[in-house]
Amino acid sequence: MCYNFFMKKNDFIFAGVVLAISCMLLFFQKVGTLFSDDSMVCIYQGNEKLASYPLTGDRRESILSPEGGRNVVVIEKGEVYMEDADCPDKLCMKQGSISGTGQTIVCLPHKLVVTVENGKEPELDGVTG
Repeated sequence: MCYNFFMKKNDFIFAGVVLAISCMLLFFQKVGTLFSDDSMVCIYQGNEKLASYPLTGDRRESILSPEGGRNVVVIEKGEVYMEDADCPDKLCMKQGSISGTGQTIVCLPHKLVVTVENGKEPELDGVTG
């Protein structure tokens, strides 16, 4: 028996179609999560909720801490990020942008937490006993 292991023209076409369909599904899933109407950006300082804004709108907010610190939070294109901070390490700015439910940006010196929350309760993904 002699086997031919080389791909033929139809094999390349089939692989291309499967790749295109999977890319389209991934794109539509990502767009659906980014711009869901119930996603909110919530800003906490210590244990106090300062504000919440829809993830779908564009805005820039300057947050002043009681100790005199300042952070600038930007929401645009379905993502939120820390544009500026006057804390010494600036780690909050290096965390990048977030858009998924449960993701957070934390500025420890100013006790500031920016998180993306969904209007729905999180689903239980497991049970421990």
